[in-house]
Amino acid sequence: MINLNKKGFTLIELISVLIVLSLVLVLVIPNIVYFKNTGADAIKKGKINTLTTLAKRKTEEDIDNYQDCTGTISNNNLSKCIFKVTDLMSEEEDLKGNIYICFDNFKLEANAYYSENTSYTCS
Repeated sequence: MINLNKKGFTLIELISVLIVLSLVLVLVIPNIVYFKNTGADAIKKGKINTLTTLAKRKTEEDIDNYQDCTGTISNNNLSKCIFKVTDLMSEEEDLKGNIYICFDNFKLEANAYYSENTSYTCS
């Protein structure tokens, strides 16, 4: 006589569990990726804010030296109007751009802007 009272899971139960786990993963993984990217963007923005604040403070110490930092600033001209990220923060490999200093003739102050381009046009 065959004993049908074996302990264990049936094939239907195992498949049901796999389907439920698959649905949970399909719903959870995109959210994890989204929050990871959002966190990385927030960290990058925080670093950029820190760098622009550092550059602005450096220019405030010698504001007369930056009065010609207007118009289009590129790596070829007005190099004093450009701070490299590595000059302000050591070992920042995830930020590839520069901090550009723009002098505002109306307010008589300099502002700092981050850009990953090789030039920046002050507005």
